[in-house]
Amino acid sequence: MQVVIALLASAWAAWGCGCAGLNTPCSRLNAAAAVFVADVTVGSERGRSEVLAEVEIVEALQNVPKETGRVKIDTMSGTSCYAELKTGVRYLIITDATKYFVGTCSAPIPVRENEHIVAAVRRQIRGEAPELLGSTRESAGGIYAWEGIPGVKVELSRGERRWTSLSDSRGNYFLSGLEAGRYRIQVEKEGYVPDEESNRRPVWRQGESRSRPMISAAGEIEIEEKGCQMWDLLLWPNGSIGGRVSGLD
Repeated sequence: MQVVIALLASAWAAWGCGCAGLNTPCSRLNAAAAVFVADVTVGSERGRSEVLAEVEIVEALQNVPKETGRVKIDTMSGTSCYAELKTGVRYLIITDATKYFVGTCSAPIPVRENEHIVAAVRRQIRGEAPELLGSTRESAGGIYAWEGIPGVKVELSRGERRWTSLSDSRGNYFLSGLEAGRYRIQVEKEGYVPDEESNRRPVWRQGESRSRPMISAAGEIEIEEKGCQMWDLLLWPNGSIGGRVSGLD
């Protein structure tokens, strides 16, 4: 239940800040962004203080001046778009190169348990091939989900070629070395069935005037020419009913 509540709060905040469907590290990654990994030395105190958070940059990935060490970051404290930076936590931060800030639409990513996202961002900054990554989760209806499901097979196919990933212990998957174009996508795990409706939920993309599903009714997904794409895939437990049928007489 806590996972559902957290996702519901996150979804409402994203809609309120005008970034629903675009709020992923992959969608925020562009040539003008400053990208770095940093340790928080002064946290944002859950938005109760007007003091800026402070971080120590430990890995400069893009558009960060040489020898940049400790910097201050605006967390949009006091607004509905506030994003917390916790003291002692290491984050991946993608922000404006002219003014460092984080918020609902530019949320910092804790590095711990999200190493696959950090690695994907590194690869895309180096200009490597497109990739698809995300989580496989137990559906709770709509866009909401429970904890990640390990051991889910996620497969993309295009003609005779196949790209396959098995989700890890936290339900994370990634498929790298892709080419731009349309792929057939299949999601499989014994005891589960894909939540097709939720997996085809509409999403707003940058540069488009309307939302559209990332996965089509034909079970296909469009991989764009540059960058990484993130998409969480939901599955229902494959339930059964047991008992004994009795006659009326």
